[in-house]
Amino acid sequence: MISTGIESLDKLLPGMMAPNTLLVIAGHPGSGKTTLATSLCHHNALNNNRCLYISFQEGREKLYRVARNFGMNLEHLESLGRFKFLKIPLISSEDMVVEIIDAINRAVYDFKPLIIVVDSVTPLLRAVESSIKARSILQNYFYELPTQVNGIVVLVAETQFSMKRIELGDIEFVADAVLILRHRIHGNLLIRELEIRKARGSPVTIARLPFSIAEGSGIRIYVPVRLEEVPDVKWDKKFKQPCQALQNAMGDYYGGEIVYVEYPSYTRPLRTSIYSVALIAVNTARTIVFSYRVSPMQLAGVLQRFLAAHGLNIDVERALNTAEEAGMMRIVGLNPSAYSVEELYYRELLEIEKFKPDLALFLDVDVIGYVDRKYFNLLRNQLLYLKKMGVLTVRSGSRHGKPDYMSLALADSIVRSLPYRDGGTIKRDIYVWRLGREPVIVRHEEVDKCIEECINVVKGFENLLKTYQLHSP
Repeated sequence: MISTGIESLDKLLPGMMAPNTLLVIAGHPGSGKTTLATSLCHHNALNNNRCLYISFQEGREKLYRVARNFGMNLEHLESLGRFKFLKIPLISSEDMVVEIIDAINRAVYDFKPLIIVVDSVTPLLRAVESSIKARSILQNYFYELPTQVNGIVVLVAETQFSMKRIELGDIEFVADAVLILRHRIHGNLLIRELEIRKARGSPVTIARLPFSIAEGSGIRIYVPVRLEEVPDVKWDKKFKQPCQALQNAMGDYYGGEIVYVEYPSYTRPLRTSIYSVALIAVNTARTIVFSYRVSPMQLAGVLQRFLAAHGLNIDVERALNTAEEAGMMRIVGLNPSAYSVEELYYRELLEIEKFKPDLALFLDVDVIGYVDRKYFNLLRNQLLYLKKMGVLTVRSGSRHGKPDYMSLALADSIVRSLPYRDGGTIKRDIYVWRLGREPVIVRHEEVDKCIEECINVVKGFENLLKTYQLHSP
């Protein structure tokens, strides 16, 4: 099979890489055109589909060196006879058009490639810009070339930052597929997007896709989860509450439900943590935790001190490490400021799909800015996807003045901490709402009793560790 080399893009556009296809990859300077074209060539050569890479600008050594940074060994594929690099000097006159076509034809005849990459066709067409005849000859040649090799021809083209149209003349219109790569600066982060301008044979349902380029992995395209219908919860997958007060007020959780735990910005109650641990323990749930504010080690330290204050001398860091080694738990500390909202969203999805949890905890979600409408759409799709997977999702965060309407709108259940001062002490009531039920207030006396029950559940955590053989004697 012929592939783009990017699994997510192949799934989105399954018919784009059919034989006899002319594919145009265009974009701004530095947008990743050559990396994408090289990745396409490299992936197919690995699958024993020969690729001819024709360059009018970049030299062999530079291309091979950059490819190595992205984990692509072109020298090895060249030694196996699956990859061939051909450097053709830029033309300086109309008469050399025929010589260039002859050089390509000879390489095609000798090497017999299934994929041909021309990088970049823009300076070639500019060199004959004043000659309508020469330009027409080149355009017609590239248009017919996929049929000659019964494969794929990829034309890499450059666009100016201020222009949206590709300067390829008629090639843009006769091409079977056109991909546009762009990048921009937003909040000191480099944002990359791939636009699917055209893809014959594939239904285009998403016009723009965020992507990233990283050493060792090359291009990664993030195809958003797109569910046309709201999935139902998994009624056969129950999660018990760790205390009787919440069991009475809310009942069981079910797989796929979304719970939002909210507290004022001036207090970050440790009780939320003990509730989460007790929820995990009482249901022996396979759990993934995303922490946006503190590292996994710091999170363990905070929980350690809280448990010690209540007479529990559990080595939390050790317990979490051994639980992770046994595949019961995964803790991921992410700095939202280091990612675009798309990258953060897909990083989380990749972790979730790999770990396949029963329960997903997102801590301190208020760290992520909620003013971005794009993030709201991504979050909604992510939560619907988790619902479809049957993952119970608990998101906790503080409110800054106004309520967090985004999380409130998406939640199936809401647990809101209501602290108040009573003389010299701080007491906490809890506002509880569940879809299909009237909201209730759990008074502080019941809350204190609930925390004691949660602590007792966590006391049995050591026995849970022994059951799963998660700690040594």
